[in-house]
Amino acid sequence: MPDFMILSRDVPDGLTIRSKVRSDHLDWLKQPSDCVVMTAGPWLDDTDAMRGSLLIVKAPSREALDVWLAQDPYAKAGLPDHVDIRPFKLVIGRPEGT
Repeated sequence: MPDFMILSRDVPDGLTIRSKVRSDHLDWLKQPSDCVVMTAGPWLDDTDAMRGSLLIVKAPSREALDVWLAQDPYAKAGLPDHVDIRPFKLVIGRPEGT
């Protein structure tokens, strides 16, 4: 299965949305799925405020990844302003067996 990098930027009022759905988003990321989260976290602005997300995900295909991402509580709440998805090769830090 290929790896993908997902880099998203939040809408301008994203902190409000994040605070409302963050626990649902984190629970969703931990659910068993064909798409496996290798690493994930928010990226920060110069004031250490969360302004977007970075995920490295192993997925059966780009199409499967798109279907999976559409179920993200952040996506459903309208948090992302822009999402960039790229094939990625995780070399250092790859969990054993993946």
